[in-house]
Amino acid sequence: MKRLPPANRRLTITVVGYNHSNDPPSGISAQILNTRSETGQFETIFQNAGSPILPPSSGESGAWMGGFGNGAALDHSYIENVRTALRKRAPASAVAGRFEKLIRRMSDDPRSGVTIGKQLDHIWIYADPSRPIQRSRSSNVIRPEQTMPGNVFIGPGGQVTGMRGLTIASDGPIPQVHRNQPCPCGSGKKYRECHRQP
Repeated sequence: MKRLPPANRRLTITVVGYNHSNDPPSGISAQILNTRSETGQFETIFQNAGSPILPPSSGESGAWMGGFGNGAALDHSYIENVRTALRKRAPASAVAGRFEKLIRRMSDDPRSGVTIGKQLDHIWIYADPSRPIQRSRSSNVIRPEQTMPGNVFIGPGGQVTGMRGLTIASDGPIPQVHRNQPCPCGSGKKYRECHRQP
């Protein structure tokens, strides 16, 4: 950011978690951003999960989902698709797969204005603090390493752990791509017919 001219310095920091003073806990998020001001003035926007994607039922806390970015190309029918997966207790990776498909479709849509990328971080935070945070990444950009999202974890006792700028070696130079997606090598073939490893 220091290298950018002041007029181009824009930053959004998103903080998500659960409000445990409610029973069941409710999802909350806050964004600290300077993207809505021409002068670059920072503001904070707080959001409460007033309308969860899957309302609480049978003593369970339900599910809340949030996202940010250019929504012009958003297909709102995805919400019911995700609800169906959550009701069937699909694994987190299956739900993430549905979002990957949606985001890649939105990225290719001209209405997105080339503002939606195809390198995706998935992070699952559960209302039950004893469940570990899950994260994964998928990309159709060929790189010999994977980056991990910057994270700050605040434990139930107030312990703070932070990580940023981490990379891990990939299993191979080919990114995770759905078998029917175009191969990221640019051949025009489907991934399964080109570089997909058996």
